[in-house]
Amino acid sequence: MFKQFLASLTVLGMAACSSNSSNSVTSEQNLVGVTQFEMTSDTSWYQVMAWYPAAEKGNHTPLPYAEKWLNKALAKQYGIPSFLSGGEQLSKSWQEAPIQAGSFPVIIFNHGWQAFARSNMTQMEMLAEHGYIVMSINHPGDSVLIKRSDGTFVPQSENVKNSIKADQQLLSDIAKHYNQLKTAPSAQAYHDEIALLQQKPLYQPITQNFHQWVAQTQHLIMQVRQTDSDAIPSFLRQHIETKKIGLLGHSFGGAVSGLVAMQDKTQLPAVVLDAPQFDYGLPILNNNATILYLTGTDLKFGKTKVSNKNLNQALTKHYPNVQEINFDGASHMNFTDLNHLRPLKWMGVLGPVDNKLFWQSMNETVLTFYDQQFRK
Repeated sequence: MFKQFLASLTVLGMAACSSNSSNSVTSEQNLVGVTQFEMTSDTSWYQVMAWYPAAEKGNHTPLPYAEKWLNKALAKQYGIPSFLSGGEQLSKSWQEAPIQAGSFPVIIFNHGWQAFARSNMTQMEMLAEHGYIVMSINHPGDSVLIKRSDGTFVPQSENVKNSIKADQQLLSDIAKHYNQLKTAPSAQAYHDEIALLQQKPLYQPITQNFHQWVAQTQHLIMQVRQTDSDAIPSFLRQHIETKKIGLLGHSFGGAVSGLVAMQDKTQLPAVVLDAPQFDYGLPILNNNATILYLTGTDLKFGKTKVSNKNLNQALTKHYPNVQEINFDGASHMNFTDLNHLRPLKWMGVLGPVDNKLFWQSMNETVLTFYDQQFRK
């Protein structure tokens, strides 16, 4: 999965220019605004991109799905010609547009390993169109490249760039563990199998990164809950429903989001998009965590193909508020904006699923889940 993920990022710049795709779901939609700010905790800083329902677009300019500096970084990092890294196609997100009147639930998003905050941008726009504030985290040194408000850049660290390398034997071994996860007879057996997975060389280099992402996500949750926090821009803060916070994440970021949901003593409804399995021995504090796992069936570990179908059934049987929905024919990267580039099927990056139908179905599933939690 990680190897496929890294290969697929060679075309992520093109995928970011995905506004021609249909990401709408049925119901009235709003204009979308977007802003960017930074947060500082006791141990680190991180960047947040936030999408929200906008009152009007006025003279504001739309944000590109990807920018030249990001496309150039992707081309350099993954050794592809720069002309393949895509252009700067404009999105439907209006920069610094005024927010709509009212208060809105907040969804906090974590991107996948070596990706960036805009990796699921069309999904962010969909949620904002339907009355949510979505805050997506860029993790300094881990995200592919971050541009700060002063114009300076924070590149990905060399350790992260070189963190994941695996031969076919190791990938096949990991695939076996995934199959054993699906047949785990209990939640304890499931977590025991994850513990064995985390001993593999592919997982070890990113242990500290996992803890850091968890800590940054928890810090952002704390700031969202504080009505008097001056860390979040005031024009956003006054429109936040502080007791309605959800989590969303893909791959590595999905694993982070799922664990944070189980770590929090309150209900933080989480949607986990086709995530690898991590817990690094962190205790599960909330056995009633509300989590929806969305998985595909076309997962590849090198030459070994694995279906994620029913990957989390041991959890769905043990935890009363955990569900899993499988999408037949969806590959790991179908759960990102790469889904919108149909030619990537020919490269084996995407699964055989119908791209538009899948994206529509996934978004409807995600929106229905959050609406059931926050709009009862």
